[in-house]
Amino acid sequence: MTIFNINILNIQYYNMSFNSFLPSDYYQCNIVTSFNKNEDTKTDYTLPIYMRNPRVNCKLSLNHIELIEYFVRLIKPKNFLELGVQFGECVNKIVDLIPVYYGVDIEKNTNIEYLIANKPNFKFFQLSTNDFFNNIKNNNINLNLDMVFIDADHSHKSSYTDFLNVKDHMNQDGFIFFHDCYPFSIKDTDPGLCGDCFKTSEVIRKHHNNEFEILTIPVFPGLSIARKCTKQLNWL
Repeated sequence: MTIFNINILNIQYYNMSFNSFLPSDYYQCNIVTSFNKNEDTKTDYTLPIYMRNPRVNCKLSLNHIELIEYFVRLIKPKNFLELGVQFGECVNKIVDLIPVYYGVDIEKNTNIEYLIANKPNFKFFQLSTNDFFNNIKNNNINLNLDMVFIDADHSHKSSYTDFLNVKDHMNQDGFIFFHDCYPFSIKDTDPGLCGDCFKTSEVIRKHHNNEFEILTIPVFPGLSIARKCTKQLNWL
């Protein structure tokens, strides 16, 4: 009877669809087609770069998921680790482009169940990020990662810990993405918004530049991109 019930449950997961939890206009933010709607908007070029495309009507103005998808299509990683899957929006967008996609989150919702059932290359771990890496360490595993997206917690303490945990698993020329690294104002550093994870990018720039180069896109809410490289051209 138990097996029968589990089978029914799996069938229900296979039949359900992925539900978007992002605002309906989210994928229309900062993509080329949406700029056509604002051609008549005059840009004040006397403003600093970060203020030329400001936060408008409380909407996100940087589509980080679409930008990450672009890098995935460009770099063609053999694997991808996302710390902080939440509703699975990023997974759903790029999982079909990557041979192995690891997802870590402390919660599992219906979207995650759908992805587990429908995407065999999606490996989900319902753990805190610390517990995930402790298990990896205890089993003496090196993940040999090409790409990582750190977005589990918006505090500097947690995001920096995630970076320290993952950095030795990165392949040369591997990419690490950090979300929410350019709050537009002090108000946006609230823990429920960007938090203070922008400090993590600064610490990496100052103290890990022997292993990583890093840049932050200065458009709210910001995306930092770190590349593991001990030298500019690894083939030299």
